[in-house]
Amino acid sequence: AEEVTAATGEGAVGGAGQREPSNAEGNRALALLAGRAAASASPSGFSWWQVLRKLAVFLGICVLLICLCEHFFSKSICRISRALIDAIGLGGMFAIVFVADGVPQPFPYAPVVFFAVKAHVPKWQGFAVCAS
Repeated sequence: AEEVTAATGEGAVGGAGQREPSNAEGNRALALLAGRAAASASPSGFSWWQVLRKLAVFLGICVLLICLCEHFFSKSICRISRALIDAIGLGGMFAIVFVADGVPQPFPYAPVVFFAVKAHVPKWQGFAVCAS
């Protein structure tokens, strides 16, 4: 049988410095773990209103920057768009859209469509190129 010393509570058979936890200690440990699991499932201080407020501020700043760029750089954007579309043509636009649609990449082909619109490409031509 296992011998327990009175001073340290260590068992003679289990090895030096090792002892088995009592049921009370095990129950306390389980209660602490359960409390941590419950706290991690619903973090304190999380507020959907804060998330929505930050999202609204971010979108507001983006819209403001877009409007400012459109107001101050409209002529430059149209000139650059026209030069780009004249250089690549509708065939180049088709190739860019085809590759961008088929190959995974971090950038969509929407800027090409934006340049086509700003370069005053007729809508039916832009739609036909992007839809094919």
